[in-house]
Amino acid sequence: MKRTLLVPLAVATLVSGCGPTTHLDLSLRSVPVTIPRLVTPAVTLVPPATGPVPVSLPPLPPSVVQLPQLPPPSAPPVQVPPPKPPACPTAGQFDVPAKPASPLVTKPPAPGRYTMNAFGTYAKGGTVKPLNGSVDVLVTALPSSTSAVGQRIDAWQVKRTDATSVSVEVYQLVHVSSSPAATAAGIYLVGLAWKDPVRGDLTFQAAGNGVLIVPDPVAIATSAAQYAGAATDPNSLTTLAIVRNVTGRKRVDACGRLIDTYTVAMTGTLVSPGMQRQLSWTQQIATAYGGSDVEDSFTLSSPVEGFTWTRTLRNTALPKEV
Repeated sequence: MKRTLLVPLAVATLVSGCGPTTHLDLSLRSVPVTIPRLVTPAVTLVPPATGPVPVSLPPLPPSVVQLPQLPPPSAPPVQVPPPKPPACPTAGQFDVPAKPASPLVTKPPAPGRYTMNAFGTYAKGGTVKPLNGSVDVLVTALPSSTSAVGQRIDAWQVKRTDATSVSVEVYQLVHVSSSPAATAAGIYLVGLAWKDPVRGDLTFQAAGNGVLIVPDPVAIATSAAQYAGAATDPNSLTTLAIVRNVTGRKRVDACGRLIDTYTVAMTGTLVSPGMQRQLSWTQQIATAYGGSDVEDSFTLSSPVEGFTWTRTLRNTALPKEV
């Protein structure tokens, strides 16, 4: 590259300001100078993929998170006190679980109907009310499927019904696969819905693989964020984002019968048009019973609105055999 520099050839002598002056006379000529051109190499911000991208799992039919019809909101609520949880015996000091928890989840939960005891409260508009009582739980098997790389997926639905509300959770068990394009094995939450006079109405069915609740094999967290994931329902524009940790093991006392479980702790947000909630969700997963959630503590809150809904559910019996 050629550039032209101006080189002064003669400079007139300047005299002091108090004496006679002489005009400055400059004679200039062009001198070619070669300047090397530097080219900065491109910087790679995202490293290239080192392996095949996991394939997407087969989608669930939209009907799996549909809720049964409830009385319309205009119907006057019946003022009935919530039923008291049935009296539960307590497991003995030297009792042990019938089955130890396994780090492997090989089957989904067995279909069946259960009763869970509920304990909790909600606060809204400065009013605090209890959420105690009994909850009917129905576990239903959904059709199994196989991904494009031959990875097997089992699915099931958990419906919880009490005197005033109903909720649905949909899970997929993605089995271990040797394919390099397989999805990470474990239990995924792919659907969530409820009709509730306090929490309102919600429908969430993830586009894609949902969020990973339990890895398979189960691993205890060694950091503050073992897993972080998010999924969005393109129809309701609802996004669920969580940070999940498997924090250890716990024995759940189901009315005198101990169940060995892994503790799955989740925190995050649930956001849809016109609603933003913080959530805290702890599940006690009995891997020996197909990943059944035998104790469930769920908190939904909005500090700005002064709203909090928190409830713990606990099995009153052992889950059905897988």
